[in-house]
Amino acid sequence: MAGHSSGTIPQQTGTTADMKAAYRLFASDDVTHEAICRPHWEQTRAVASRLPMVFLIQDGAPLNFTSHAYCAGLSPIGRGAMRGLHQQNVLAVDPVTRRPVGLMYQAHPRRAERGLETVPGHDGQFAALAGRGGKGRSQEASE
Repeated sequence: MAGHSSGTIPQQTGTTADMKAAYRLFASDDVTHEAICRPHWEQTRAVASRLPMVFLIQDGAPLNFTSHAYCAGLSPIGRGAMRGLHQQNVLAVDPVTRRPVGLMYQAHPRRAERGLETVPGHDGQFAALAGRGGKGRSQEASE
């Protein structure tokens, strides 16, 4: 799979039997994002703990899966009807060598669906209109 990381599962596995085995593995309750990443995170923390100083660089990115109709568990991203995941990364970097030590942590926090309340962080400008007769909270306050 690493040799053809941009390919589909059938392209990566080559045979029908290997493809079915891969899908069975992915469907296992024990195969989670955290379970797969934990050994790397632990190794990164062990290496970082031996260094006199480590820079931790945090970054977030939206991952857009809107066109993947059968993906479950997605949340809103952006300001429109896009669906996907928000990915938060913490990268450990050795400031002396300027080389990455590894990924210290990664998470996919879910953004709440917009309901009848304003969305925090948007100064009340993007009130959801559903169930309010076409009026959002910011419009009602000015009446």
